[in-house]
Amino acid sequence: MSTPGRRYEWKLVVLFFFTWGFVFLDRLAVSFLTPKLIDVFGINNAQVGMIGTTATGCYAIATILFSMVANRITKPKAALIIFVLATAVGAGLCSFVHTYAQLLIARGLVGAFEGPILPLIMVLMSMAASKNSFGLDTGIINLGVVIVAVVFGPILITQILRISTWQMAFPAYALPIIIVALSTAAMTKEVEIQAQPVANSKSEHAGRTNAISQFLTFRNMRICSLISILAMSGYWCIMLYAPLYLTKVNMKSIQSMGFISSTMGLTMIVYAIMIPKLSDIFGRRPILTLFLALPAIGTFLMAVFPGGNVSTLAYVATGGILGCVMPVYAILIPLESVPDHLKASANGFVIGLGEILGGALFPFVGGTIADAVSLPAMMGVAGGLLVIGVLLSLFVTETLPKKVKTAVAATAQC
Repeated sequence: MSTPGRRYEWKLVVLFFFTWGFVFLDRLAVSFLTPKLIDVFGINNAQVGMIGTTATGCYAIATILFSMVANRITKPKAALIIFVLATAVGAGLCSFVHTYAQLLIARGLVGAFEGPILPLIMVLMSMAASKNSFGLDTGIINLGVVIVAVVFGPILITQILRISTWQMAFPAYALPIIIVALSTAAMTKEVEIQAQPVANSKSEHAGRTNAISQFLTFRNMRICSLISILAMSGYWCIMLYAPLYLTKVNMKSIQSMGFISSTMGLTMIVYAIMIPKLSDIFGRRPILTLFLALPAIGTFLMAVFPGGNVSTLAYVATGGILGCVMPVYAILIPLESVPDHLKASANGFVIGLGEILGGALFPFVGGTIADAVSLPAMMGVAGGLLVIGVLLSLFVTETLPKKVKTAVAATAQC
């Protein structure tokens, strides 16, 4: 029989599975609506990318700003509830936009509300997780993105388009976000986080309060920040433009595109559990390298074989991997590399930097490449960025506790 602590841990895992899943559905919903939005607002690929750039840019800025003050937040539960509820309200407001400019403003607002949510979730989860299960817990929470946002999301959004208007897609998932926010208020225990140590001098105070300068002294933080930029570039290239690639290049209907995207989501169910679990067994670094290489190959196949079954199969088989390897480079390695009072800051900074340069900037750059050359060419550029990420991953210092202990013991015997 599980202990009370273990039961509470699993309750949080399930709750955050749905919380992060529905929040992330908001981020992906617009990509499933893009074929309709192009017709409604008369926009091109670069302007489609600007929708993602605006939302992700505000998300990233909010995450980075949050990382600068996160080490001072002592009640993460209350902060989490506020941001989740604000996300639901912002998503609902998207139903009332009438122009492209209004849509950009609304998406930027929602992105800003979403920024601090994942770091807060992971702080609460790290406090409740047992010693050897944090990797698995993060994988299951990330699985919420797969099942809620990727598997059921495309079908939900495209079927709403079939029977109603595109505006109705937003309240369809805003209501569940409100429900998980209220559930978090009812089911989650507030935790008291010890603030950063009190300084004895002004110089010491300045050094301690500048969290970013502190955690960038760690090698893994620098490498993971760069990997985050490259991986997020590839991830959002696939997530935002694969629906257009399938409909414009592979000539699929919107409904067929929805089902193909959901099939890709089914493969993500396996990856979401397998990747963090394998990293618990074999180490963070080798698993990170392997699962950055596979989507690099997949995007190159989409670039080289446009319009055929090979590109569709490559998307289905590898399109979701980058979303599932994110916990390794953005959560597990950073949290295992820094002291406790820097964990939320480190987590937020790696995610935020990747989102602002990879998730916000590259969709616009990618859309510009797609307009100037082609969508397959854009996929090829994304594949090249992922290859650089693979090379960087080779320089990560292993952080898996049992691997570190083994290395220390071996060194002591020498």
